[in-house]
Amino acid sequence: MDVLILHGWKLSGSRFEPLVQELKKKNLRVFAPDMPGFGKGKKLERPYALSDYVAFVHEYIQQHKLKKPVIIGHSFGGRVSIILAAEYPELIEKLVLTGVPGVLLVSRAKLLFFLGLAKMGGLVFRLPVLSQFESLARKVLYRVARASDYQTSSGNLRETFKKIIAEDLVVPMRKISCPVLLLWGKDDRNSPEEIAKKMRKFIPKVKLDIVEGEAHGFPFENPKEFSARVIDFINKPYYLVS
Repeated sequence: MDVLILHGWKLSGSRFEPLVQELKKKNLRVFAPDMPGFGKGKKLERPYALSDYVAFVHEYIQQHKLKKPVIIGHSFGGRVSIILAAEYPELIEKLVLTGVPGVLLVSRAKLLFFLGLAKMGGLVFRLPVLSQFESLARKVLYRVARASDYQTSSGNLRETFKKIIAEDLVVPMRKISCPVLLLWGKDDRNSPEEIAKKMRKFIPKVKLDIVEGEAHGFPFENPKEFSARVIDFINKPYYLVS
């Protein structure tokens, strides 16, 4: 069986090499490409939308002749996986989502407002009375918006981030027909377990597995435990998913 790992924001396929090796021990063919804009992937000549990343993954599956892979989507990679599973159900055997911000804990309007305010921060905090608070205020803005990755991106990647977080994933989640495992770290601060519990309500065939002591980097920080739970999910018939 083939497994395709889609990395998170500001990461690359190489970050998941420990997980790749663990899965290969189970005689699986494992692929972990760098998506456009990350690692050794194609540089972005324009801002991308999720549809562009879905097209990339679709082409990658065809080029490498993957046969109905199990897809593991981490964080941003999970966003891409959700759209791919909704639009191309025939391509995917099962889907594992981990640390994926599939739903917002603030309203979309509020999120975009905070991003806009953060962008204006350089002007606002030039005022003498506020300048000393610039660093702290920026961190607060990004944290409230749950979009700290925006702060560390620039150019086309920053505009790509804005486009991606503006896309609604609830409708695509409802369309996923393959079994889905929500494999979450209990201590994930980037995408808290509350998000996974909300996502569970929208996905038809879903199993929620929240693991104590693990955080956002669960797939590569504890690849042995992560892979064991993935293998268990792969081996179970779909009707045991609940």
